[in-house]
Amino acid sequence: MQTMTEQIKNKTIITTRPSKANTSTSSTAGNQTKIPLELVAAVGNQLSISENGIKIGKGVSKIAVSANMNIQNVASAAGIRRLQVLKNNEIISNVTTYVEEVMTYVSLVQSKIIVEVQENDIIYLAYSSATVGDIIARGYTGTIGATFMTVETIG
Repeated sequence: MQTMTEQIKNKTIITTRPSKANTSTSSTAGNQTKIPLELVAAVGNQLSISENGIKIGKGVSKIAVSANMNIQNVASAAGIRRLQVLKNNEIISNVTTYVEEVMTYVSLVQSKIIVEVQENDIIYLAYSSATVGDIIARGYTGTIGATFMTVETIG
């Protein structure tokens, strides 16, 4: 049985945010937009940034994922907005809200979920909507910001 110190020492945690200050979403309604990610902070070496997502390293079988997405309704269009977490290209989480025309910003939150993975899987943060022209806000320079994803190894 590992001590608490050993468990913490063996854990890998990575937090990412969009690589651009503001990411414009797809110009075609209904399409999914993978959000290109950059590293904010990391502990350990079993997770890394790859192909604009988080790559799973050797020996990892389970992860915990949490995310937040701040959406700016630039077009003032009513409709459904979705924060999606993908494993490779499969949707494993789909947080949905309905936005009124008058709403300027909306935040979607993915509470921590547990996901079975294998080496070389890639976890993506994505956005989907029936409307066009929204902006995914990164936040201020030097902060985690309004949109981020954190992945933690748990097995």
